[in-house]
Amino acid sequence: MKRLISLFIFCFFGVAVSYAQSAPLLRGVSMQLSASRWVQTTSALVTVTINASANKEKVTAQRIAFVKALSALTPKSTWRVVTLSQEKSASGLLQTQYIVNARLTSSQIATVRKGVVELSKAGSHYAVTGVSYRPSEVELAKARHALRVELYQKIKQEVATLNATFKGQHYSVKQVSFSLNNIRPFPRMQSELVMNKSFKRNDAARVVSQLQMDANIVLATHFSG
Repeated sequence: MKRLISLFIFCFFGVAVSYAQSAPLLRGVSMQLSASRWVQTTSALVTVTINASANKEKVTAQRIAFVKALSALTPKSTWRVVTLSQEKSASGLLQTQYIVNARLTSSQIATVRKGVVELSKAGSHYAVTGVSYRPSEVELAKARHALRVELYQKIKQEVATLNATFKGQHYSVKQVSFSLNNIRPFPRMQSELVMNKSFKRNDAARVVSQLQMDANIVLATHFSG
């Protein structure tokens, strides 16, 4: 019995050593690739702050009325209350602050700037408190998809180059991770100098932002030592 066990152990280690000597070795290549593109937007995220006072029972009706008033200025846009804060005054009225936003075109922004002055009255004051030309989520999603496609093509080219340079090693993608750099907005006139073919001279509403995506890649290969 002991002899059989000894023979089994010998055979097992013999196979293990033989496999270790003939098994393919894993080698990896790490690299970073980048791609960038210009994301154009024709709208801005506009923030309007409304300070108002009212009885507690009228707050809901007041909020609806404020959104309705802004919607009347820009019928094709959607206004949303993003923040609502309240504080009770010495007179017993609620001092309420509404922060409302919507994406607007440049012509709509001009309309709203003029309109908030006309809407302001005793008990409610409207003011444009922010205009951000950061691209919308839809515009960014399209740009991110295009950047990934571009990076995939670059990775494919790198794999092909490695396999052509190091014959018989058969490199393939083991891991890819993407990271997005900050968006840098540029005025329209500067963007036209950079991207003259992409913009119409009579379109004064377009703004562009530069978006860069990095890909961290690990390529692996099996080859016989």
